[in-house]
Amino acid sequence: MIYQTIKKTKTERRDFKFSNNDEFQKDLKSINWDVVIGYNDANLSFNCFYDTLLYLLDEHAPIKTLTKKEITFQAKPWINNHIKKLIFERNKLYKSLCKCRL
Repeated sequence: MIYQTIKKTKTERRDFKFSNNDEFQKDLKSINWDVVIGYNDANLSFNCFYDTLLYLLDEHAPIKTLTKKEITFQAKPWINNHIKKLIFERNKLYKSLCKCRL
């Protein structure tokens, strides 16, 4: 019998749930862009620009590893937050019914 090894893939995404757009714009405006523009090499300027934006994004919207449940809901875009609440309520009622039967 041949066993196949299933490689677990890690799904990551930026978490914008608690990000504040105004704070991000304020931090973006406070950056000294003369440092980015000051390079004579376009590649160095772009790398500095990219690193600066990446730092701000990591600060305001960090990368989060998704759980199995989040991946499942992500694959089904028709399930909105209202439906998720109804699913949670249904499962809670089912669990309480199972406890009562014992």
